[in-house]
Amino acid sequence: MIAAGVVDIPMDDIAPPEVGSLERRGETVEMRVLPTFSIYAPFFQSSRGYGLAVAGTTFGLFDLAKSDARTVSFRFETGTTAESRRLLFHFFVGPEYETILDEYTSLVGRPIVPPDWAFLHWRWRDTLDVGPPALLDGTTVNAEVADDVLMYDALGIPPGVYHFDRPVLVGNYGFGQWVWDETRLPNPTAMLQSLKQRGYHIMTWSGLWMCGNNGLEAAMHGYLAPGPAENPNCADIGGTSFIMDPTNPAAQVWWRDEVAAFLATYGIQGIKLDRGEEHIPSEATDIYADGRTGREVRNDYPTATSSSSRARRTRGPRSTRSSGAATSPAARASAPDPRPTSGSGARSSASSAPPSSACRSGGRTRGAITSSRTARSSPAGSNSAPSRVSWRSGAPAPTRPGTCRPRPPSTRR
Repeated sequence: MIAAGVVDIPMDDIAPPEVGSLERRGETVEMRVLPTFSIYAPFFQSSRGYGLAVAGTTFGLFDLAKSDARTVSFRFETGTTAESRRLLFHFFVGPEYETILDEYTSLVGRPIVPPDWAFLHWRWRDTLDVGPPALLDGTTVNAEVADDVLMYDALGIPPGVYHFDRPVLVGNYGFGQWVWDETRLPNPTAMLQSLKQRGYHIMTWSGLWMCGNNGLEAAMHGYLAPGPAENPNCADIGGTSFIMDPTNPAAQVWWRDEVAAFLATYGIQGIKLDRGEEHIPSEATDIYADGRTGREVRNDYPTATSSSSRARRTRGPRSTRSSGAATSPAARASAPDPRPTSGSGARSSASSAPPSSACRSGGRTRGAITSSRTARSSPAGSNSAPSRVSWRSGAPAPTRPGTCRPRPPSTRR
């Protein structure tokens, strides 16, 4: 297993420079969803004109020429089924950056284009405080909402999006049941009508936090993520058993219906999906409904959360399904790189890394090469190396003879 705590958080992430913030040479980048500045996607792009993405959702690590200035290496844990015990990665031949990115997104799915209204001005407060109400269009509403709307009116700021962030519902953590907290937001139907009449689009907060009544119902149906059998209690510190199992199909349908009913009742046009990655059980002993372990589900959590909150998913590769207990030793791969390389590493649901390639600039090359490694079954804790390395053409890549001859990366034991 790959131990936690080896991730580097460079100053570039805290205060990105105008130029060079994508340069990750000389760093190690951990492939694990963490509550930090960003969620890295396991996709690597090199200044030498190639890119690489690793499939699957297990934990991994990129060594971007930190241990050896001539070598970019990576390794990922294997999963719990025969299929997930392969280290599968896709090699993209550029040399243009836009070509590499186009090939990558053709594999994992193109970015969605939000509706036009999502590009309008947004207004929200982290917390709408409880207090004496104020009048808005003759109805008493939360004073801070009234202040926002009336100030926009007075200043002539065009309406865009008004977002209601947690806590705005009743119960534990302000998210215990899909019912407005009318102590905080009196007369919610009239309040929303005043916003819509002005042209505002309404958003609210959601996540897979099973708080209050929602948590009790989820526990009753067996929809909670693996862990101690305790009463659900949502809290930043000291919370217990309050994350929904995002791999449980019945739980997905139940939660999606709960969210959809609330949105439809009040004409809410979107939700902000938030939180949970800091609390989701992530050990090899945490077995989820689909058979995967916590070490396989954690990096899939953002995708699974989205799937649990809408009727349809956008196209993209699904992570490897598993049905077992503990993960096996990490599979390794390395790529000698004799010239200085710059690249951007990533962390999340797919995966990434760079194999060696004898590519030289000259002829335009386009296409993808797929490599797979099959890990030999072995007891947990052993260091057996992958037993086979094979290369196959994912798409014909027209090149001039001798211009680009991909070769399999070396295997280090």
